[in-house]
Amino acid sequence: MNNYQLSDYWHESVVESKHLPVRFEDVRDYNSTFPVHWHEYWEFLCVLEGGMHAIIEAKTFDLCPGDILIVNSEELHMTQTGDDTRYLLLQINKKYFATFSSDLRKFCFSNLIRSDEECVGLFKDLLRIQEEAADGYPLLFTARLYDLFYHIYRNHSAAPEEASSILWDRSRMTGLLDWIKDNLMEDLTLHVAADHLHVTREYFCRIFRKYTGQTFLEYLYSLRTMAFFELLKASDEPIPILMEKTHLSNYKVFIRTFKKLYGDTPQSIRKSFL
Repeated sequence: MNNYQLSDYWHESVVESKHLPVRFEDVRDYNSTFPVHWHEYWEFLCVLEGGMHAIIEAKTFDLCPGDILIVNSEELHMTQTGDDTRYLLLQINKKYFATFSSDLRKFCFSNLIRSDEECVGLFKDLLRIQEEAADGYPLLFTARLYDLFYHIYRNHSAAPEEASSILWDRSRMTGLLDWIKDNLMEDLTLHVAADHLHVTREYFCRIFRKYTGQTFLEYLYSLRTMAFFELLKASDEPIPILMEKTHLSNYKVFIRTFKKLYGDTPQSIRKSFL
């Protein structure tokens, strides 16, 4: 099964920044939606400009400048940015925290940090150090990184949620998302997906929207549109042909989804590539 490099969208591995022990980027986004996914590493997003809407484990968050979103390892999450959003992205591999403790449950943090100027200041210090790139800057960056982790650990730790119902829902949803990814180019319908979970369509629709913030069709079109985007970058084939290859049959839904993900039409995006 060809997934058109969709593994890039699941972030199954961390591509660390050059000379640094983590991935750290200054990101600008314009009305983009990242469908629900999960991974084994921790993710921190410090909003500098604009706004962001997020869903983590069926809990919704609306962020403004100065807010920090934390996604703990294996938590289901989606993000949606505003018109002109800038944020600092920090991603840490599970093995990094494993060097400090064999019990990784100790590193469970509150999903939202507000009104913590010291924490935001530490994120900005990381950016400044990376941009200046003075001689030996990875050492200084790592030192400041330890300051940040220690601050969050002391001030924003949270007890891991271990209720059986929560773990069961998470297990079912992560399994479902992997199944959708593996069968993305098959004839997936709401009925087929509900049968896969052995639940009614009504219950499936309710739990799917609760955890993803989208309907099943919206989510499916988002993933297929991402696959389309990868082909668009790599091929000069006509757009209708690429749509057919990625099982995108409803043009109106496709265009609406594409603009939501990438902020423009496929034709305009292709011109920008050229």
